[in-house]
Amino acid sequence: NEDSNVYTSLNVFDQSGIIINNNYRRYIFQLNSDTDVNERLRFGNSLKVNHDIKEQGEMNINGAILSLPTQPIYRENGDFSGPIGQPIYSGDVENPIGKATIVDNSTKGYNLQGNVFGELDLFKNFTYKSLFGA
Repeated sequence: NEDSNVYTSLNVFDQSGIIINNNYRRYIFQLNSDTDVNERLRFGNSLKVNHDIKEQGEMNINGAILSLPTQPIYRENGDFSGPIGQPIYSGDVENPIGKATIVDNSTKGYNLQGNVFGELDLFKNFTYKSLFGA
């Protein structure tokens, strides 16, 4: 209406990495509002909620470069190739596909940012604003 404004937004970001099991997703919700109580006094707020998911397997580029192209990624039974008891290794070089698939370094983040403010026009061309944020 004439005395109040409200703004909301939702942002979704989803990006797949170029390395196996490396992805990033972020969700952001934002709510801003302000209200004119009278000609001299205004109140408002801003709130932002953020949730991100970083899926990250092992990123061993050097292991991928050193891997022998003749060594299979999988054994006949479907396990990752490598010595018995160590499925992420194949010979002296790590199996980069196995390690990127087995290792999980994923993290989830939650953030909340917000502030409230009040403005008071004290004199012509002079406004006092108080802001609290966390």
